[in-house]
Amino acid sequence: MKTSIIIFLVLLASGQRIHARGTPAWPYERLFAEADAVVFAKAISNQDTADESEPKGYIGVNEEMSAQPEYLLFLKRRTDGRYEPISGQMDAALSVREVAEPSWTMSYDE
Repeated sequence: MKTSIIIFLVLLASGQRIHARGTPAWPYERLFAEADAVVFAKAISNQDTADESEPKGYIGVNEEMSAQPEYLLFLKRRTDGRYEPISGQMDAALSVREVAEPSWTMSYDE
């Protein structure tokens, strides 16, 4: 506790501005509840689009995916029929979960 107070006071005294934004939690329960589609996928290719998103300077990307279980994507449908991450463009990684084989599985050769 004392360390936290000291760090806070040092930052306050230094006059440095700290920029941060809150990021909401996205547990599986929330992802499944709010997603319009949940997809197992593997990225094959991507292509930039003419879409601009916030903050300015970011561009849209269309991803071509195959139905292979590498990632679990939680998506919401846009008004134009395309899909985007349920957690939004800025926090897209929060809508993706890597699918991994359990560490305890083994392959047995005959």
